[in-house]
This record gives sequence, structure tokens and C-alpha cells, in this order.
Amino acid sequence: MGFKALRVMNNDTIQPRGGFPTHPHSDMEIFTYVIDGQLAHKDSMGNGAFIEAGNLQYMSACSGITHSEFNPS
Repeated sequence: MGFKALRVMNNDTIQPRGGFPTHPHSDMEIFTYVIDGQLAHKDSMGNGAFIEAGNLQYMSACSGITHSEFNPS
């Protein structure tokens, strides 16, 4: 599409037991900052973590990687 650098900032509110089911990205660098509560992260490389409020997660989402995020509360 002719883009080189593209920055997208989402401000998502994820309801309890809601989230984003497993999905792919292609060549993305993703920073996740949790303002309140916690976020459960899992990916196809076997990684999983709970990201607490005030913490940051960085993920390099290249082709072939899938991941999900859920609000476990």
C-alpha cells in the first residue's frame, strides 16, 4: 500500500472475560501498556504472561506468530 512507517495507537477497554481471540499480525512491533487491571497474553511460541497495571509488554509479531489477549477478571 506504499506505507513505510505506520504508528497505530489503540485505546481498548476489554470487558471482564473478554478480549481478542488468537489472531496473526505481519511484521509488527507491539507495545502493550495496562492502565488498570491485568491482561493475559498467550502466543504460538509458547509464551504466556499476565501483564499487571503499570507494566509494559513488547512483542515483535512477525509473520507466522499468532497471539491472544484476555481480561481474566
